[in-house]
Amino acid sequence: MKVQPENLNGKKFGRWTVIKNLPKGKCVCKCDCGIIKNVYRGFLKSGRSKSCGCLRRELTSKRLKTPLSHLKNTKFYFTYRNIVNRCDYKKDDSYYLYGKRGIKNEWKTFKDFYKDMFKSYIKHIKKYGKKNTTIDRIDSNGNYCKDNCRWVTNKQQQRNRRDARLLTYKGITKPLYKWADDLGIKYNTIANRWHMGWSHKKIIEEPIMTRKRNSRAII
Repeated sequence: MKVQPENLNGKKFGRWTVIKNLPKGKCVCKCDCGIIKNVYRGFLKSGRSKSCGCLRRELTSKRLKTPLSHLKNTKFYFTYRNIVNRCDYKKDDSYYLYGKRGIKNEWKTFKDFYKDMFKSYIKHIKKYGKKNTTIDRIDSNGNYCKDNCRWVTNKQQQRNRRDARLLTYKGITKPLYKWADDLGIKYNTIANRWHMGWSHKKIIEEPIMTRKRNSRAII
C-alpha cells in the first residue's frame, strides 16, 4: 500500500505558506512578499528554503548598511589594518619601527577603532580631504590608542616625525633634521641609522660611504 505524503496545506515554513500539495515531492507555496513558487517538501521541512530569496536579500542589505561593512574597502579601514600589521606581524616591513620597539595597538577590533576614531576622521577629511588625512601618535614612543592618536595632514605628520627624533651627542640634544643640517649631510642618512638602532655616538661618527669604491668621507 502506497504511503500518502503528509498534507502540508496551510502550514508555514519560514516565509513560505503551503497552498497546495503536488506530486513528486513538491508543494505550491506563497511567500510573505507575494511570490508564488513550487518548492520541494524536503527543502521546506529541513529549513533549506525559507523564502523566495527576499529574506536573503534583506539580510544582505542590512549587513551592507552597517558602518563596519560599509568601510571595509576604505582608507579608514586600511589605516587600522596597517596599524595591526606594523605592531603585530614580524614580517611586515615596518614592524621593526613599531612592534619590535614595544609599540602596541590597543584597539583589539576594527569596531573599537571605529568607535574611537571615526567621528574625528570624518571631521578631518571634510576640512583637509581624504588624501591629506593621516593618523599620528602624539607620543612617538607611545601605543596606538584613543588618547595618543589624532588625525593630521601629511605636512604635519612629517614635521612631527622630524621634531620627535632627538639625538644627543657630546651633551648637545637636537632633532635629527637639525643634526643633518648642521653637519651638511642628508637627513635620510641619519634617520636610517636611527631606525637601525645605532647608538647616538655611532650615528654621528660613523663615516659615510661615497660613490667611489673603497673611498670614505668623514663627517
